[in-house]
Amino acid sequence: MDLMRKNLERYSEDTDETLELVYYHPHYDSSRPTSTTTNTISPGHLPPRSWMKPMMRMSCDIDIVKRADTITEEELTLVDYQLKSPVPMVHIQRQAATNIAPAFPDGTPPAITKTTEVKTDSELVHVSLDDGEVISMSRGDLEEYVKNAVTLIAVGKTELALALDIEMG
Repeated sequence: MDLMRKNLERYSEDTDETLELVYYHPHYDSSRPTSTTTNTISPGHLPPRSWMKPMMRMSCDIDIVKRADTITEEELTLVDYQLKSPVPMVHIQRQAATNIAPAFPDGTPPAITKTTEVKTDSELVHVSLDDGEVISMSRGDLEEYVKNAVTLIAVGKTELALALDIEMG
């Protein structure tokens, strides 16, 4: 995997495109460490399961914030279905340019506005984890992760496991 990542980095240097790897596996488990540092999300992986509740508490969606402390550890395991697949695989994708905040109609960038109510995808959010550590991520990434988690929890383990079993044949 490191060889593939290094070749993609070399390709990205030669072009204007940034490519990233996303890892899929039938037994994907976000509770296992994928990074040598504890305060980062490994490229191509989900945030550690232990981060999900604190991330949910920081969501702009009040329903997700209210639900954060009632979600069980068993329900959090369903988040892993985002990266489960019938066979192990690596998806090479162009990195989305969502880290660039759009300008307002008058051309003023959101970072310069006097309004603190504006929430952009590139806004940096500082999440206090349950162990006291603080991690930072973009608002867009945080909202995407927590909305996916809530959706998968709503679908439920039975339906998710059945769908994966059907795909695996």
